[in-house]
Amino acid sequence: MDFVIFVLSMALLIGGADIIIRASHSLALKLNISEFIIGASLIALGTNLPQIATVSASVMDNRGDMAISIIIGSNIFNITLLFATIFLLSKKIDISKEFFIKNSFWLMASLSLFILVSLDKIISITDYTVLIIFMIAYIRFLFHDAKDIDREFIDDISKSKLSFVKSIFLFFTGILALIFGAFFSVDSAINIASMFKLNDWQVGIIMISLGISLPQLALTILAIYKSKVEIAMGNIISSNIANSTIVLGISAILHPIKIDLTHHIFDISIMIISTLFVIIILITKNYTRTISIVMFLLLTLFIDNLIRGI
Repeated sequence: MDFVIFVLSMALLIGGADIIIRASHSLALKLNISEFIIGASLIALGTNLPQIATVSASVMDNRGDMAISIIIGSNIFNITLLFATIFLLSKKIDISKEFFIKNSFWLMASLSLFILVSLDKIISITDYTVLIIFMIAYIRFLFHDAKDIDREFIDDISKSKLSFVKSIFLFFTGILALIFGAFFSVDSAINIASMFKLNDWQVGIIMISLGISLPQLALTILAIYKSKVEIAMGNIISSNIANSTIVLGISAILHPIKIDLTHHIFDISIMIISTLFVIIILITKNYTRTISIVMFLLLTLFIDNLIRGI
């Protein structure tokens, strides 16, 4: 029964996030908010709503290890699985070098900040304030530098026009779906973990992070098929930046998060190596299928280490 509940709760998470994105876009337009601000904000935050919900639920349940593992697992899957798929399947990648070079520096800065605030093993008021301010600054960067990508993203989510009342209804429906999905996904994952003797760290990565990443993999493949690789790559980078900053920051506001990364050096190393690897690729524009093999190899090492720990 727990397996059924987990699958349904993950569907609630993904579906709720999609509803919130579309309803928020519709509401923002009716309130005369700039489309570029909408696009930048939704690119930066929209795809990370499931992570925010599940990390927050884990923190509220006093499971700090699970919360951090969801963030780290999502970052690793985003880079190794999603980017590798893009480089493997895309026939042509033609993106703005200047924009992605700047985005690479933001990605590196967010990773460095995540590690820095983790050094004292607790996310304090100062820490989560800095994390949230960093994310606000990144959204401002997107507003100024990602207008072309914003336009394409907005076009994708603007196919249906919603009335103001329907937008409000759908927005709160999405919030409820997200809350219930987060609660039941964490609760059922813990129950399943006890059956297979998994610890909180393994549950966060194997079940929740991977569960969230698989629908994103399907969307990435769809973006490749529609020749919109730029949107997919932009979303992946923004998702990782949000994971390392505002996902952690918002969750820490709800409840103090204790972090001890010294017990998970291998996983942290994989996240750092894969992030540096993709930054080099974006800066040099060296997109080849060989690179995708290297990324899949990093993913294999990551999963193998998790399985050995079971």
